[in-house]
Amino acid sequence: MVDLKEHYPGKAMVKFFISLSLASVVFIGADLVFAQESAPLLRGLLTDVTEVPATTQVIDMVVASIDGEPLTVTDLKNYIREKGDTPPEDVTDGSLEVRQYLRDFVVSRLLQREADERGMNIGDGEVDAYIEEIKRQNRVDDAGFSEILAKQGMTMAQYRQAVKSDIIRARIIGTTIRANVNVVDEDVERYVKEHPEIAPEQGSVHLEQVIFTLPDDLDDEQVARQVKAMRDKLSGERNWSEQQDPGARYSDLGHVAEEELREELRDAVSGLEEGEISEVVRTDLGFHVLRLISRAGETRELDPSVKEKIRKEIYDSRVQEKLARYLNDELPKKYHVEIKL
Repeated sequence: MVDLKEHYPGKAMVKFFISLSLASVVFIGADLVFAQESAPLLRGLLTDVTEVPATTQVIDMVVASIDGEPLTVTDLKNYIREKGDTPPEDVTDGSLEVRQYLRDFVVSRLLQREADERGMNIGDGEVDAYIEEIKRQNRVDDAGFSEILAKQGMTMAQYRQAVKSDIIRARIIGTTIRANVNVVDEDVERYVKEHPEIAPEQGSVHLEQVIFTLPDDLDDEQVARQVKAMRDKLSGERNWSEQQDPGARYSDLGHVAEEELREELRDAVSGLEEGEISEVVRTDLGFHVLRLISRAGETRELDPSVKEKIRKEIYDSRVQEKLARYLNDELPKKYHVEIKL
């Protein structure tokens, strides 16, 4: 039995990330976020492992089986190539790298079997939409995207197959795991009671800020114009943490006492109402824009945004616990997995 805590200690279990091996592509999306989060190299999530040391080199030797169906060296190499990677020189050496690839491969096959059993079918239109969203988010055209794939040693056909697998994976896990996880107000209240340190001090302010820098060769007029454009953009954005302008750094300052702020920042936020943003403040760190989330009163009540973050943390944690059980116990038992490498 594999102990998941060894593979995903603490909060490291909370998130998985897409593994299409496009190092130059940042996978960001709206409706596609879960598809991307649920497509990781799911390391070490299989139980019932049978260890069979390789004693001889055999062409196309069996490295695993699912319900008696053999998975061979050739199958494994093809899977690694489909991920945009180069197979290790010896995929029978039992190294950690090979074993990780093998377990990823088995998980992929298990989810495909589950999809087949449920009658799931992913059409070309869905794959096209997924790819178009990836290109849009990364501001590349067809030629640029093909170039990225080529640099990773991956063909468009291989990438499309990987995308289809990711959509299947997301759909199965979404309907099996996420749809069955719920977080109620009592869960949030219990969390707050267990972590009294997160309650704000009386009189503190909850702030978030964006610090951005500009090239040194700009004249005063150009600086003023760009600073105004940046503030105008931020004033129209609800979620600053997702802003992606080059040279800009976002941070949630949490609850801080106003007297602890730098003087110029303290002056900028002193008259703000909840939800308002400051004028641009220049310091040696760059140009600051701050938003007042809330002011703590005598009750030390958490503001809604903090409660929502707590709710999400609880939800993500429960999802990952259920996901681990699903991949570590339920699917391998259902389809009887044996790892022979």
